[in-house]
Amino acid sequence: MDFGLGRLAVSLVVCCAAACRREPREQSVPQRQQTPVEAGPRSSAPTPDVPSFTITGPTVIIAARRTRDGGGVSRGSVDSLWQVLDSSTAELKSVIQKRGVSTFLVVSDSLLITTDSGAKTVIVPFGDSTSYVLVARHRRPLALIDGRLSRAQLLAEADWYLFTNEDPQEHAASKIRRLGPSAFPGLPAAFARELDSLGCTVPQSFFDTLPHNVIKGSFARRGQTDWAVICSRRGATGILIFWGGPSECPRDLSPGQEKWEVEDFAGGRPFYVRFIVRKDSAGIANIPVYGLEEETVSARKEALSGRGHDGIEDIWEEKGSTVWYCTGGRWVSLGGGD
Repeated sequence: MDFGLGRLAVSLVVCCAAACRREPREQSVPQRQQTPVEAGPRSSAPTPDVPSFTITGPTVIIAARRTRDGGGVSRGSVDSLWQVLDSSTAELKSVIQKRGVSTFLVVSDSLLITTDSGAKTVIVPFGDSTSYVLVARHRRPLALIDGRLSRAQLLAEADWYLFTNEDPQEHAASKIRRLGPSAFPGLPAAFARELDSLGCTVPQSFFDTLPHNVIKGSFARRGQTDWAVICSRRGATGILIFWGGPSECPRDLSPGQEKWEVEDFAGGRPFYVRFIVRKDSAGIANIPVYGLEEETVSARKEALSGRGHDGIEDIWEEKGSTVWYCTGGRWVSLGGGD
């Protein structure tokens, strides 16, 4: 997509160990109104080797780390790192500028960026990869890592971030992988048809490439085969149960909003952090208990007795989990992991 705004001046900044200097390397452009972007007055907060920017227009800061581990092990001289960064990003930088976006080149381990949303310190991702830090007045800075996205994907992300007002969480949720019921051939045909009629898809975690978030077990009583699925439809999620016989508990469990179940731990690749697994009696015996409410204690005793059945563990990657157990017509939380 070409926004037809013409090329803007390119300010190239190199951050040295003791100071951040602005290089007088600018391309000549026709005299016209430029996007208001400036490297603002240095805040008193950052240390001298952290470049500070005040951004008032669409900007991409192309950054490379100065050290390998953040502990002072240099990746090379700043000048040589800058030259490599400049030459390796020249083509993509030109494309970005043609979209009406100003660019900076920086060699530094961190940046201090101030926008209308406030000030934020951005840590340049570790390693030898180039990072593209997107900055707009109305958003918090977003770092994308070269190599984790294709060129087309990176430009699409830049267009979205810099030139739309779409909610970042909803944007991230729109990119996660989902599977239809047909991807799970073991599902009972009646349940698969119902999921289709409801418009349910099954969100998939970034870490597991095999189809998941569909499980079977005895969730109401021993010997009965039931199924549980994370159903996503129209931005809402929840665990939907297909009972294989008489049941005591509601079939809908733990509703939520999909956009809050998505994280970006991978430099521009959002992934779904929620998944479910079957928890048998042995697994239930090993989980921490949250509190000593009567129904929790009673359900736990039942689960560990000879008449107990399976539970459903609802897991949020990097955040914890809850084990749900059906008893007495209600779903009871038995505890979970951290």
